[in-house]
Amino acid sequence: MSGQPDVRTRLADAALALVVGALAVTTVAFAQDTTAVDYALVALGSAALAFHRSSPLAVLAVTTACGAGYVLHAHPGPLSALTVFVAVATAAGAGHRTWGAVASAVFLGAGFATDASSHAVVERTLLLAGWFLTAVVAGQADRNWQAYLRQTEQRALEAERTKEEAALRRAGEERLHMARGWHASLTP
Repeated sequence: MSGQPDVRTRLADAALALVVGALAVTTVAFAQDTTAVDYALVALGSAALAFHRSSPLAVLAVTTACGAGYVLHAHPGPLSALTVFVAVATAAGAGHRTWGAVASAVFLGAGFATDASSHAVVERTLLLAGWFLTAVVAGQADRNWQAYLRQTEQRALEAERTKEEAALRRAGEERLHMARGWHASLTP
């Protein structure tokens, strides 16, 4: 493996960006007073997700900046957090839990700053905080699962190698036993 993502992985990443982008743009389209700035922020944040595996921190920064900008400009609903949510989960899965938590706090702070006196904003911010915590935990769980799979694969390879070495050793011992038997029968 060369470390470069294959075509399927790139297509899956592009599909993720497209689906999340479609959901986010659809949400923006139904919002009142939507401007070109709103569409641009959502589209840029969604497009960045196409690179979430290769550059998780850069994608996290772009999606957080775009998401926070959109929230501050348009005061949207919870679905506006989707791009940041995906980026946080990916960053946590890549081992950047702290950056994921910081990005979550920045995005939530922007959402809370829209109207801190409103009960609905406080409730929505707390709900999103739970989802972002879940994203960080899910990313870390995925990281742990991948490490477990790599370790299991390594153990299987080691067991196979040990099994082959034991078979070679038994074959060598059998040849030696046969040679001794032949030697004993040929010598008086």
